[in-house]
Formats: sequence, structure tokens, C-alpha cells
Amino acid sequence: MRMIKHLNFRNIAAALTVAAGFVTGTAYASVSEDLAAFEGRWNGRVDLACIAISAPMEIVIRDGDMSGKATIRGAGEGSGTYRISGYVDRKGRVSDAQMQGPFGLSMRGNLSNGEGKGQFFGPECSGNWKISLEQAASPTPPQEITASPEKEKRVAKVVPAADDVPPVIEAPGEMQTQRSVIELSGRVRDSSAIIEFTVNGAATQIQEDGSFQLKRGVAVGESEIVIAALDEWGNESRRSVRVLRAAPAEEPQIATRGQQSDDKQAPRITLPPKLVTDKDHAEIAGRIWDDSAITDVFINERRLALRADGRFRTRQDLKVGVNKFAFTAIDEWGNRAVKRIDVVRKKLDLALGNYHALVIGNNDYGDMPNLKTAVADAEAISGVLESRYGFNVTKLINATRYDVIGAMSELRASLSYDTNLLIYYAGHGIVDPVTERGYWLPVDADQSNPANWVSNDDITDMLKAIPARHILVIADSCYSGTLTRSAPINVETWEDRRAWLERMAGKRSRTALASGGLEPVADAGSGGHSVFAAALLSVLRENSEIIEAQALFAPVRKSVVLNANQTPVYSDIRMAGHDGGDFIFAPE
Repeated sequence: MRMIKHLNFRNIAAALTVAAGFVTGTAYASVSEDLAAFEGRWNGRVDLACIAISAPMEIVIRDGDMSGKATIRGAGEGSGTYRISGYVDRKGRVSDAQMQGPFGLSMRGNLSNGEGKGQFFGPECSGNWKISLEQAASPTPPQEITASPEKEKRVAKVVPAADDVPPVIEAPGEMQTQRSVIELSGRVRDSSAIIEFTVNGAATQIQEDGSFQLKRGVAVGESEIVIAALDEWGNESRRSVRVLRAAPAEEPQIATRGQQSDDKQAPRITLPPKLVTDKDHAEIAGRIWDDSAITDVFINERRLALRADGRFRTRQDLKVGVNKFAFTAIDEWGNRAVKRIDVVRKKLDLALGNYHALVIGNNDYGDMPNLKTAVADAEAISGVLESRYGFNVTKLINATRYDVIGAMSELRASLSYDTNLLIYYAGHGIVDPVTERGYWLPVDADQSNPANWVSNDDITDMLKAIPARHILVIADSCYSGTLTRSAPINVETWEDRRAWLERMAGKRSRTALASGGLEPVADAGSGGHSVFAAALLSVLRENSEIIEAQALFAPVRKSVVLNANQTPVYSDIRMAGHDGGDFIFAPE
């Protein structure tokens, strides 16, 4: 552990209290035994086709009331938390349900035998949902609680009869032709909305009046076209159309579909020739069409949803530079088309200035236990800052107090206002329980005498005096969290983040990333580094973006929390002249 034992202070004790939050609800008497089969906690997923994102969904059903949420994470339009509310009737049909969030969507579907599925639809977006019963509600004896008139009235709202009649598909039962492509027309009738219409499993467009007209390739001999329609209540109908295609005299009647296909035309794909953006993602839209049915669509070998009219829109994450995407479409005859698009992501054009670093690693102590990984951590951090981020690094190994204060004094004299300074410290640390002041301990520190210790106040005074615009202190030592105060805000969307980066680059910052709060931190970890240093090195090496220290902190914190009993913290430094900016890393 990077800490001192047996100090001539009173014993230092730390108590961490974890509050486990849970939701409780009032138990009501069951209004109807028919509803009991659906009561409990349901978990599943929601898929929004308009933004090509899948997310977890949680729903609780009690006495026909349905409530829950779905959190769709991302940086684009449509991401955020959606609140779900509605009712379930005695037959398990979902009615009067809404999913309210960045998009407002109606919700339809049904529940049966512990499983449920349905659709979302609205003017801006549509999608599907699927859930399963994870925990059934405990039965409540009817005599314990009498339902209030208001509750009886509300439950009555979900009882009215709904649509039990499946759609009616009007289409010929049999067709004969000598051509390779037939034209098929018909109509779908239903008192409710048709939310899904497919032909041989492929989504197909249907007109507002329920009519449809399509072309499909057919093989020589006998084949089948299956038409399916699903309404908003989950009622489904299917109709099979038997197609007999006569072959020319010279063609054997036993020819297979693939051998005798007259459709040799591959699907057509329209895409923009090139896209250029400075965002971390791109919306790619296009259209695929063919005389035959499109059976499969892929983007870089990942399946892509195609709308009934052949149009598609997909959101793809981007790295800086050229991103290549290949769209593949396959029709029912096996004809394949591939079209490619390059999406160029430009670097943000920010005036960031020169970068300097003071890196300190202390292993060999005179009056306290030696450390194992601090020097190796400092060496590795110096290397990645120099090679990947272009820092001019001053490295101190097994530094005394004089070395540390002297190096900071030199930086004060040499750095200009438009520069950036990172100070990394790996070594022993301690906190005085009386003054609550933290200290870095140089190798010449005496356990019983603080004369050679470097206090938070020493560091703060020096940071205030150094003229660099941005200064980030990264401290991997015990009780290093004493440098920081309140946590900064979160930035979610890319547009907000871009504006945030521009604003942060122009404002003075004095921030600290500490390996732990008011707690000891681990000296040993993996690969010869501390847990914290290993996580920081991994993030710095893998990052290819212009990124602020706040965003870099998130994956570091996650990795450390999962692998050690310590919790990193990141915030501004008290009384050091922080003015709302943030340190920005820009890989070369």
C-alpha cells in the first residue's frame, strides 16, 4: 500500500458507508385474478429502428398498471431516459401505453406465458420491444386491502373489449405464369392499425388504404409466396399464394430454383459518395431496391434493418481519419451487390499550445517502507506522454523535497500562459487527521517530522503561481483525494461536448486526478504497475481522440473500482486559481 504505518499521530481510521437504495411500493389487493398472471417485474430490450440502437427495458405490472423505463445511451438524437406507462388488460394486451422521452411513442403488444413483445410507433421513430417475466408478484389476499373506488375505476379502464380479430389478407390463392417475375396485388383489411407487413419474411410497403402491389421472382415449377400481417393488438394473419411457373420446352421441369432463375440483376444501392464530419459518429442514409425481394442487408458484415420502402439509416461511431463502410444487399435469388463509402472524421481545430510534464516516481525511501511499482509507473507514463501525446517531460526518480520544489520553481519561471502542464506523482502519501491536510512524501521524508513533506498547500501555492493555462495533477498515492473538491458536470451529446472542449481550451484550469479518495491505495497491480497506473496507461494508449481529462477519468475510474478497493476521484483543486477550464489530451 502506498501509505505510512506507525506515524507519531493518533491512529487514522476511515469508515465508508454504502447506502443501498431500493424502491418500495404499497401492496394492493388484487382487483382481478385474471391479471395476476401478468403481475411482477419484467425485463427485456427495446430496439429503436430510427437510430439503430438497442437498450435494456424494465417494466413493473401491478393490478393492471404498467410502469417502467428504458435508458438509451449514445450521443445522438433519441438517446436518453424514456418513461413507460400504460395498462394491461385481462388477456395480457398492452393498451393506452406510452414511452415518453426524447421521442414520444405509443406502445402496443401483448403478454402471454411469461413472455411479451410488441411495437413502438410515433411520428419521429418506431421500434420493437420484447420482455420476459423475471419475478412474479407475491399474491396479496383480497381481504387485506379493499380497492378504492378510484382504483376500481382505473382498472375498469383496461377491461373494455379490444380487437381480437386478426387482419384479413385479400390475395389470390394461386397464380400461373411463364415469366421469371410476377406482379402480385391485394389488400389488407383490419379495424386496427397494421404495424408489420411482410412477404416471404421481408418487410414490404403497404398503402394507407391497405392495398399493396409488388413484384417477386419465381422459380420454374411450383413455389410459394407467404404474406403476413400483424396488427397493433398482436393479432397476426398469414396467406399463402401458390405460384406455378411453366418452363420453356427445352428446360427440364425438375430444374432447381437457383439453376433456372431468370433474375440475374443484383440489387441497386444508393449512397452518398463521401461524408466528412468532425463528430464522433455519422448518420449514413441510403436506399436499396430490386425487382425481387431483398433478403439480407449488411454493413461491414453486421446485419442492417431495411424499411419497407427500401430506405435505411444507420448511426456509426467514427475514429479520427478515414472510416470505411461496405454495404451488402442480397436478393431472394442470391444476387449480391456491394457498395462502399468513406466517412472522414476530422480532428477538432483547437489552439491548444505546447505540452509539458513533470513526472515523479519514488520507490526507495530512507525512513519508511520501499514501494514496488512507483518508478516503473513514472517511466511508463513518461514514455506514453512523450511518444503519443508530444509532451516535453521532466522526470524525477526517487526525488527529495528539494528536487520536487525546485522542479516546480523552474516550471514557474519557464512556462508561458498558453502552455499545458501535467504533474504526475507516484509515491507515499498521508493525511493529518487533525488538520485534514494531505501530503506527498519525498524519499528524504521522516516519519516523525513533517519538515520534508510536501503539503497540499505547497502544491496549491505553486500551481497558482505557474502561468500555464491548463494544469493537471495526477496523484497515485494514499489519501491523494484531499487535493480535490466537488465533482464536475457531465456532458452527454457530441454537440455539447464539442462546445465544451472549445470552452475548456480557452479557460484556465487547475484540476487533479487522484487514485483514491481519503483511503489507502494499492502499490501492486498488474504488469508491474499499480492498479491505477495500469488503468491510466491503458486508456492513454488506446485513446485516439481529442479528449478532456474529465472524459478520460471515466474509464480509468471504472477499471480501478473493478480491480481494487479504492475509488479514484477527479475535480478542480481548491484555491489554486481554477477558472472553469479542463486539461485536454490531443494524441499526435
